[in-house]
Amino acid sequence: MNQVYVILSAVSVALLGPVVVVLLAATAWTIWRLGHATSEAWLRRRTTATYAAVLESLRTAANLRLARRVDAVGPRLLALWAAEASEPAHAEEALERSLDRVELQARARVERLRLVARIGPALGLMGTLIPLGPALVALAEGNLERLARNLVVAFGTTVLGLLVAVLAQVLAVAYGRWYATDLADIEHLVARWSQRMQPEDDSATLRTLQESETR
Repeated sequence: MNQVYVILSAVSVALLGPVVVVLLAATAWTIWRLGHATSEAWLRRRTTATYAAVLESLRTAANLRLARRVDAVGPRLLALWAAEASEPAHAEEALERSLDRVELQARARVERLRLVARIGPALGLMGTLIPLGPALVALAEGNLERLARNLVVAFGTTVLGLLVAVLAQVLAVAYGRWYATDLADIEHLVARWSQRMQPEDDSATLRTLQESETR
């Protein structure tokens, strides 16, 4: 039984290093995303009027490639969708596929933040519990210096885990609201373009039927 205890202790202590490294990486990534989100919020506010003008030009343009200033709308999904939709001849099916691709990309970005928000507290809890074993041993041996070091690691990982969770959750909510607005505008554009293309598709089908009957 003592061997089991020794194995469990060795495994848990060996996990402390990777847990701390991953937690520090998650903290750095979350702070980087926070800076990126701050910049994006400023750019979105700055380009509000331009975004409205580009939406109107896309509603009335004869071709997606002819829409003006699509790249000047800031970090929105509209420019990404316009690039996707204008690749081939933009048939109705291609428009739907481009909308799906953009929606999947937006969902993936938000899901990454939500995943970090979930694993942050878990990593913090692991980083808290692992040093408590050596801390209790140090307390029993009267080694206060070792006890203090382990408690500092335990409390520090708890704080970092909670910080990562809070920041990632706030960012996930912010990006979710931004992307929901962007996707609503894109869906409206797809519906408008589909309606405009429908008569052309019907006339092409009618011509094909007339040619087949003539033959």
